Amino acid sequence: MKKENDSIDNLFAQLDGQWDLYEPSRGHSGRFLDKQARKKSKPAYMKPLAIAATVVLLFGLFTFYDKGSSRPQQLAEMSKQTRETDSVFTSIIKYEMARMKTKDSELNKPIIQDALVQLKAMDADYDKIKSDLAKGGENKQLIHALVANLKTQISFLDNVLSRLEANEQLNTDKNENVM
Repeated sequence: MKKENDSIDNLFAQLDGQWDLYEPSRGHSGRFLDKQARKKSKPAYMKPLAIAATVVLLFGLFTFYDKGSSRPQQLAEMSKQTRETDSVFTSIIKYEMARMKTKDSELNKPIIQDALVQLKAMDADYDKIKSDLAKGGENKQLIHALVANLKTQISFLDNVLSRLEANEQLNTDKNENVM
């Protein structure tokens, strides 16, 4: 125990005079608290929506693989489940697009325009998958492709929103005075 205290005493003796004893400049804590208040947290609704979408999807898969019921009944129930899943994902996509459009500024305009072009291409793929579902009936591959397309659109929108927020943060950080 004595050796341990000696080593700590030696450490403090070596670091003597190297401690940062200066106080921050006047108004530092106010600027810090303002900056913390401006930071936006991730929306609290995303986690419950993701859980709900997963539950709907798992319920749909369970009814699809239920061997006890007849094939026509499975397709009718799956159509309902597919519509519900589609509705959940589509509402998330619409909300994220609305959030993206609220961040429209001269600085973000090129990013948003490019994102809208890419979303149009993804939407065209989505429409093709839906027409294939209408023509050939529902099958595992088409449903997987539909869900994958919707997930890709949501992920893409999340990435765009992150980039827009980073862009805005860079713009505000660039103009702050650093002391």
